[in-house]
Amino acid sequence: MRGFKYDQSVCSAVGVFLFCSLIFSRSFGQPIGVPVSPLGDGPWVIETAEQPKIKVSVVARGYRILGQSLFCQMEDYLLLNAPGGLRLVIDGQLQEQAINGLPDVRTDGNGGLMDVAVHPRFAENGLIYLTYTKHFRTDGDLQLCSWKIRRQLSN
Repeated sequence: MRGFKYDQSVCSAVGVFLFCSLIFSRSFGQPIGVPVSPLGDGPWVIETAEQPKIKVSVVARGYRILGQSLFCQMEDYLLLNAPGGLRLVIDGQLQEQAINGLPDVRTDGNGGLMDVAVHPRFAENGLIYLTYTKHFRTDGDLQLCSWKIRRQLSN
């Protein structure tokens, strides 16, 4: 019985061929998900895999990192800008003024406003809860605060 002779150049060439075959076969495969169409002026009705038709409208632009949107009442909601801002949308219109009086928020690194939630009886008491990263020595310290909105959101 003859022994198998190992040739390093042949093995290297086969390895490169298999690697390239794997890479190119993945890049030319079928795309995953529903095809995406470019957006026009809106509003748009979009087909999704989860819901046949959803209506989408732009209510705010220019956010670096939009952290969360939170409905307070039927047409009114808060937009949380993760680095450190909170804006109010009333009847589908973004209010020009950012909500002031927020705590001092650390906005570098992973800092910023983290989450916002409304009190179960928000319509009665106007309370929201914020978690944010507070300046603490050289690192951030996660804080929770309650905060009251003092103006009526809707008519």
